[in-house]
Amino acid sequence: MDQLKILLIVDDPELSARYELILRFCGYVPVSLSSRAILGEIPAGVVAACVLSDHRPSVDAICSKLLAAVIPIVRIDPFIRHGREHLPFDVVLPASSEPRRLITALRHLVPNGAYPA
Repeated sequence: MDQLKILLIVDDPELSARYELILRFCGYVPVSLSSRAILGEIPAGVVAACVLSDHRPSVDAICSKLLAAVIPIVRIDPFIRHGREHLPFDVVLPASSEPRRLITALRHLVPNGAYPA
């Protein structure tokens, strides 16, 4: 069973490690990059992205690039309190949300993926 690659763009090292652990535990392969590194090429095989939004222009550029490549995005936003659907992003979650909300969002965005039992 192939594990799905999830692009993780979280510049805070502590939060990035937390999200990596959650993704690995749930059977995904996190591909962590800084917001500065992604301005190059999107890694091959990525099926979705989790982006910590801090409302900087560089993050907007990253999201535009991912949207142009038709990669679903879960935006993690420290400035909102409640998750919601918000165009152009597929899902917007508060930074304080429980890990299962992130995994649920990913499973809805990539429904044909193989998930651990």
